[in-house]
Amino acid sequence: MSKLKILALDQAEKTGWCCGTDLYGEWNFKVLRDESSGMKLIRLRSKLQELHEAHNFNLIVHERTGGRFKDDIASSAKMVSVIQVFCEDNGIDFTAVSATEIKEFATGSGKAKKEDMVKAAKEKYGFTGTSDNIADAIHLYHLAQERYNKYV
Repeated sequence: MSKLKILALDQAEKTGWCCGTDLYGEWNFKVLRDESSGMKLIRLRSKLQELHEAHNFNLIVHERTGGRFKDDIASSAKMVSVIQVFCEDNGIDFTAVSATEIKEFATGSGKAKKEDMVKAAKEKYGFTGTSDNIADAIHLYHLAQERYNKYV
């Protein structure tokens, strides 16, 4: 089997994604005026399809839903459901990694702050942006490369 092609997602209203060393970005799924809340889920599925057609990934790794705020947890869980259905429909494997694991991988501390994650992405991977969402996705991508490609 060849090396896994991984898409890493830090899913939220602003979703960071990474599917290559220099291939990353951020999608804004803020619900617009006069839209139902389901529109962000429709846009997420569309973005996943667009990226899959361009890069043909065969594993999606996303941040495990968790936290203290019920609305954020519910929103993230809905997004994870869309990711999982997309994967099932397209024969793509998926898995989740906790925020603590991502932070520990990136900085050595499971309690790293957003700015620490951005700084680590700049130092380790040459990231030039300021988005903590993209930084998280970059770290998750590299964690997944290290963790899962040793099995193929």
